[in-house]
Amino acid sequence: VHVSEVASAGACVVRELAGVSLLVVRGADGVVRAFKNACRHRGTRLAREDCRAKAFVCPYHGWTYGLDGALKHVPHATAFPGLDVASHGLAAVRVEERHGLVWVAVDPDAPSVATHLGPIDEELGALSLATCFAHRRVQREQRGNWKMLVEAFLEGYHIRTLHRDTIYPFFLDARSHAERAGLHVRHASARRAALEVDDATFATRPLRDLATFAYVLFPCTTIICHPDWSSLVVVQPLATDRFVWQHTMLLPEAPATDAARGHFDRSFSLI
Repeated sequence: VHVSEVASAGACVVRELAGVSLLVVRGADGVVRAFKNACRHRGTRLAREDCRAKAFVCPYHGWTYGLDGALKHVPHATAFPGLDVASHGLAAVRVEERHGLVWVAVDPDAPSVATHLGPIDEELGALSLATCFAHRRVQREQRGNWKMLVEAFLEGYHIRTLHRDTIYPFFLDARSHAERAGLHVRHASARRAALEVDDATFATRPLRDLATFAYVLFPCTTIICHPDWSSLVVVQPLATDRFVWQHTMLLPEAPATDAARGHFDRSFSLI
């Protein structure tokens, strides 16, 4: 989740992680929290889609929770003698803001984000994703094994054939490099603009003009650095032959003209 998707108090996104539905919400105190998307009474989902909320009200029996997850109201509370309200708040999961992204871990013993990122932690910070905002987002379910999508960002050999009529005109054929970085992979594919520079002009051209960089973050997240925007791609398996992927377009600033909006809309559709 990008921080801009939960930028203000009450902003809530619904995501699924390892088969667990989650609520990620920014509280009135400015803190981002994550909870299992399940009422503590009968396990009913509290929200089905992204929303703005002052509280979460269960659609089944009306139990109500604050943005901090605390149980605030139980209809006909006398029917629950001895109910310990304090211990029946929403089930919290680990959450951390870092480098413009909100990271969630269902495993309470998972390492910190900085520890997980290891050698690429500083590099992700240099991408300045925290100053971007989520312009568009799409989620789709596909047939196939989820690792096939991840592997597409580990090599550039396929671009000329698979993407001949879309992005291939922007890239050099099979000019790519990938390397391990702890659990993760750095990857770069050379763009045709690289042919336009020499030793004297190389330092004056933004690197994103000359190559498209991707960080494949273990296990299933990819950040792609396009020339003037970034992609955040998350893929999760549903079965050996089905997966869900989400693609979020991150822009450094809002498009100011119709031409700029058209450019980014075409880029989003192309990717």
